[in-house]
Amino acid sequence: MRYLVTDLESTGINIASTEVISGCLIVLNEELYEIDRLSFKCRVDHWLDRYDGSIEIHGMTKKKVMKFPDKRQELKRVFNFISKHFIESGEPLSFVCHAKCDGPDGAITHYDYALLKQEFLDQSIFDYYNFITFCPDRLIVSTHTLSKGLDVENRRLSTLCKYFNIELNHHNAESDAEACAELLRRLKDLNHDTSNSLTKETISRGDKRIVLKNSSKEDFGAREHNLSLI
Repeated sequence: MRYLVTDLESTGINIASTEVISGCLIVLNEELYEIDRLSFKCRVDHWLDRYDGSIEIHGMTKKKVMKFPDKRQELKRVFNFISKHFIESGEPLSFVCHAKCDGPDGAITHYDYALLKQEFLDQSIFDYYNFITFCPDRLIVSTHTLSKGLDVENRRLSTLCKYFNIELNHHNAESDAEACAELLRRLKDLNHDTSNSLTKETISRGDKRIVLKNSSKEDFGAREHNLSLI
């Protein structure tokens, strides 16, 4: 299986009204070595006043964004990139992100996944079923979820990078994606260490799934994660 580590920067947080400004996708093989990456930037032709609040987060002003390439063409590059790795691997990609489990029944929901899917739909770039075939939501891996059990103040990407001494230029798409990929590697190493708090559970294999059943349901939630990492 290949892993598609993704980070997007956007004009806001509401999927219905926000737009992608930039992003980075890093493809890892089963051993979590990088085999390919794609960075992109998108011009926002209709900059709205409410977007100014996002400048404080990623620093990309209207003046900068208006010089970026055409969004439709950039998103075509993104879709073709994902499609290429789906075809080469012969199986779906696991979409990796740093996301909270805040969906129904603890399901992993991911802003970047939903936003990318929505942008493809808005630009009429692909049939909806293509994307969910290439990157089904059941195979989303969240480093936020995997870091449960660590002795940290919170599980923000910046906090975890400081904990693991991972370099991070936060809210830069390429840096965030690189950091998420490295965090995935570190968490995999921890899961191989049976003395670590992350591995005080029963691991069940089958159909590329791992079930984490910790004695403390408050810590691990006894959720099923679609992983093939440990």
